[in-house]
Amino acid sequence: MPPPESLEAARLAGIRAARQASAVYKAVVQGPKAPAPAGWGVEVPVFQQALPRLNLRELVNCSTHFGQRGRVVGPLAAELAGEVSRRLKVPPAAEPDNNVAGGASSSSAAGSAAGAARSMSAHEVAAVTYSFSKLLPQLPEYTVLYDAVADGLNQGVWKLNRFQSALISTALADVEHRLVDALPAVLRPVLAELTSSAQAREATTVDELRFLVHASVRLPSPGVTAEELEALADCTQRQLRNGNFAAQAHLAVAWLRLAPP
Repeated sequence: MPPPESLEAARLAGIRAARQASAVYKAVVQGPKAPAPAGWGVEVPVFQQALPRLNLRELVNCSTHFGQRGRVVGPLAAELAGEVSRRLKVPPAAEPDNNVAGGASSSSAAGSAAGAARSMSAHEVAAVTYSFSKLLPQLPEYTVLYDAVADGLNQGVWKLNRFQSALISTALADVEHRLVDALPAVLRPVLAELTSSAQAREATTVDELRFLVHASVRLPSPGVTAEELEALADCTQRQLRNGNFAAQAHLAVAWLRLAPP
């Protein structure tokens, strides 16, 4: 067993590292306002060192912040994509304690938090994937994240609701990645439900619908079936007076791009 002095030194080192990671997280999400790109002023090596100690909530918040800004320091987003993809591949265990080190929001464990991360929820997966799809330009380094999500979709890892499925479908369609396998895996079950259930069509919101139609444009050949098209059209008729102008415009443009079977 290590001597008490070594244990105490390790504990103090962990606390210092947790506080540093918390400071880096705040610098990212509370950094300069637009038009500065998200992450401006944060050094890549410092962010890289902090990432393993951020919990899932913090990783999702960083991703959402990047996506809302649209413009981001590319190397920071690339590091974040790599970290999230690693978390998606780690067997679930207990989420690190976020209340250590005098209120620091990051884990104080000496090792990487990735090794003790809980499973990412369907909500978190949808938020991160959609946020990354909004980044311009799209960097090749982001594909590790899309591949990790696509693999999980094909394995049925997450139980997605209709809106989450629509967001992830739209993200994959927009970045044109894994359209042959992952896009049908997440989109076809929703279209099948709409085709078979009048209740599901009635419950579909205009936001869900506009993303579903948008993503359906990118389905691999032969594309949407006649039955799926009829179901989407029925949903559209039900939603003609719902939603704001931007949502209705998005839905209209998506329909203009959707080729009939």
